[in-house]
Amino acid sequence: MDNGLAPVRMTSQDRDNLGRIRAIRIEAGLDDAEALARLFEDQGIVGDGALEARLRAVLLATQQHWLPGHATPLDLPGLREIREAGDRGFRPQFRDPWANSRDQIGHFLTALGLFLYPQTVRTRRLGICVRDWVRSPQDMSDEEVALRFIIGHEKVPDPILGDPRALIQFPKQFTSATAEDVATYRRALEALGAGWRVNLEAAVEILSGIAVGQGRGNSIQDLALSLMACRLGQMIRSGAIRDGAEVAAWIRDNLAGADEPLQARAGQDTATGGTRDGIG
Repeated sequence: MDNGLAPVRMTSQDRDNLGRIRAIRIEAGLDDAEALARLFEDQGIVGDGALEARLRAVLLATQQHWLPGHATPLDLPGLREIREAGDRGFRPQFRDPWANSRDQIGHFLTALGLFLYPQTVRTRRLGICVRDWVRSPQDMSDEEVALRFIIGHEKVPDPILGDPRALIQFPKQFTSATAEDVATYRRALEALGAGWRVNLEAAVEILSGIAVGQGRGNSIQDLALSLMACRLGQMIRSGAIRDGAEVAAWIRDNLAGADEPLQARAGQDTATGGTRDGIG
């Protein structure tokens, strides 16, 4: 089953939309939270105006590729990225403490896409799908497979982009997430509440019951951001949020916060996996 969100190649429209997405970030003053909001209301991203079409346009344009800008059979369906993006403008609770893993726009879109389109785990590459690759149980739903990827991404270190060992690391991330972790994640999602403004403090208290790893890219901040993406997905699915302008407003109200000077962020990338700030 292929939902069309992991194409064999990028179309010219995908490339144009990606170029526009990068321009939006510059226009937003490199404020990544504001740029994320604008992705859903900017008129320069091609689509028919409906929220579903805008979601698909953004997800297709930001699909992660081993070879930048070119789809290959080795791309893992479901992962999203904007390589130059960071975490400026996000509330402190969503800022990644790892210097080389701060693409919070891509992180948020990955979780949102997997939540709304869990069937992505059945998209086939080189004759196999993600479910085959990680040997997920046949009776496990696509939704749970997707959630285990979202959770496991914060339990096992991120692979270094372009490193062939990534093909081993992703299955490890999947298997690291337990049924108990999934249950905890769902309780945290419920604790966010049903209103427009989320109860983040209550949700993170529950979310802390998941043992986050200490390796490259693992953090409770990322897990909390994924949780917020799933909450947005719930609101879109239920019809509580109906258009791009409402998505943008929700992001500004719930994800954005006062930023800190760049010089306050001490961590720097390294070839061996990067360093971590003292952001708790």
